[in-house]
Formats: sequence, C-alpha cells, structure tokens
Amino acid sequence: IYWLLKSSFNKEFDEFLETHGVNPNSMTDKWILAVYFINTVFTTVGFGDLDGDNEIERGFCIIIMWVGTGIFATLVNGLQEVAMDLNEKNREKNHYVQKVVQWLRKKNCPAWVEHEVSAWLRFKFDHDKASTERSEVLEVLPPQLQLSMVMHLNGMLLNNSWVFGQLQHAESGRMLQELSLAMRSEIYNAEELIASCDTPCDKLCMIWNGQVSVQVAEQNGHQMKMKEVMLHKGEFFGE
Repeated sequence: IYWLLKSSFNKEFDEFLETHGVNPNSMTDKWILAVYFINTVFTTVGFGDLDGDNEIERGFCIIIMWVGTGIFATLVNGLQEVAMDLNEKNREKNHYVQKVVQWLRKKNCPAWVEHEVSAWLRFKFDHDKASTERSEVLEVLPPQLQLSMVMHLNGMLLNNSWVFGQLQHAESGRMLQELSLAMRSEIYNAEELIASCDTPCDKLCMIWNGQVSVQVAEQNGHQMKMKEVMLHKGEFFGE
C-alpha cells in the first residue's frame, strides 16, 4: 500500500527513487524500502528519513501510526503478562529452595551437597507444578474429554511401544485411552536405582525423558557376564 501510494500520487517519484538509491526496475529494492518504512513506524523508531510528501501519504501515515501503536501496545502487554507469570513462578520456586538451603547451611552441609539438593528441588518443583496443572485441567473435564486429553498427552508413547502398538482388537483404542488415564509419572535422581531382581513386577515403566541404564545378563560360554544397555525416550522396561 505504501509503495502504491508513493508511486501513484508523488509527482517527484523519480527524484525520490534516486535520493534513496532505489532501482526502479528492482522489485526487491522497492519491497525493502517499503518494509523499512513500515517497520520504523510500527516499532516507534521513526528515523524521519522517509515521510509523507502529500496529503494522501500523510493520511496513510496517520493510519499506520495508530495501527502500529495498537499492535506494539498489544505485544508489550502480552510480553509483560508472560514475564509477570514467570517471575511469580520463579519467586515461588526460589522461596521453596531457599528454605531448604538455609536448613542445609545450619547443618554445615558441604557446598556440593547444597548444589545437588538445590538442582533436584528445582527440577522436582517444576515437575510437581506441571503435574498439578494437568490434574486441575483433567478434574474439570467430563470423562470422555478426559480420555481424549490423556490420549493426546500419552497416547503416542503407548502406540510407539511394541506391547501396545500392534494390538488388533475392536476395543484396543478404548483400552489405550484407559491406560493413558491410569499412567502416573515418577522422577528419579541420576544414578538412582529404579528396580532390581527383587522388585515386584507390578508395572510397566516407559521413559518420558532422559535415559535409563539396564544391566542384562549375557551368556558367554560357561560364564555369565553383565552387559549394560541404554534405554531412551519412548522405550520401556518391566514387560
């Protein structure tokens, strides 16, 4: 629109092109100059090297100034809300962690312990917060929408596993929905033992994030050797 007005109503258009180093046969030059002018208005920079030379151009400038002001104000307001939300969450998390850190310092715990505890608490805080938000959303939904929601959140993980992905039954979709709703998240610290040979086989563990090391017994002649296998996101154990 800016370029259309400039080329249609500016009597000194050729001089304008020459002054601003624009090739009249280059569409790229025209687009760059037009976008440059609009951006100086929308971002409220206003260098002043481009302006309205007649009533029509000035009227157009007035319109885009108000439109640009509205867009700029909306963006700033949105960013401010995001920043306030993040600050509130960070304040709550920092307060929670700081209470534990102060207690550790009273007990003269070494710095490395304080560091690891703080990192774990921050991670657990974020995890618990996300789980709480998920639960609050699911609680207000009717049963059918609950199933649809959890299937969206967890269904892909189940479908990718060979245990459930190859099911051929009229009710397999319904079963996956029920399983998705029954899934619960657990978090573990690095190097923490999740299960051993004596652990009851009462659940299937699917990795949502991170990786898990599994020690597998392997026959080598007359000897049994332990082999380490790494499982990653989407893989599972306990079947």
